[in-house]
Amino acid sequence: MVRMNAQGWNVPKIAQICKCHEHTVRTTIKRWQTGGIAGLSEMKGRGAKPKWQNSDLKYLSDCLENDPRTYNSKQLAHKLKQERGVDLSSDRLRRVLKKKGYRWKRTRASHKAKQEPVKKAIKQADLDMLILAAAVGEIDLKYLDEAGFCLESPVSYSYSHIGEQKRMEQPLKKYGKRVSILGLWQPGQSFEYALAQGGFNSVDDL
Repeated sequence: MVRMNAQGWNVPKIAQICKCHEHTVRTTIKRWQTGGIAGLSEMKGRGAKPKWQNSDLKYLSDCLENDPRTYNSKQLAHKLKQERGVDLSSDRLRRVLKKKGYRWKRTRASHKAKQEPVKKAIKQADLDMLILAAAVGEIDLKYLDEAGFCLESPVSYSYSHIGEQKRMEQPLKKYGKRVSILGLWQPGQSFEYALAQGGFNSVDDL
């Protein structure tokens, strides 16, 4: 615009070529005349300033990762307003979380709180020895495990970073009548199983 104006082009013609309003051309030329090169730099926007700070997002991240519960966007927006005085709509908060690498996804059941580290290490060492014995043909190693299913799923959803999954401690709750499966597996050889309503309490259940 400045170069065309210096070559004698009038404002309407410049506006037509640059596909903008004549007011834009006049403003640009005036900024050049009063401020030179610096006057052509983009000025700070006059729109609404962000309502949240990085510290607010850090607070939400700590809640999502450390609190023993799940949060949806409405609950997070309410918590942010109550605890930090920041008023964001749930829609706006969802967009902010998405830009920061969070996704709405299923949680994962965890039994970590019930584990005893010393006992776990001993059991793992015993299993490693059994695997070695099976590898050289000294024993036939089989794995026995039980799993249960019910009509009501305890699976929940929460916000988590991409590539991560929030772990929720498995509650000691029973959701209706349980169907159990007991499986006996020998890698590469066989798999046997049995079904029962409720759980397997004795050899008679098999």
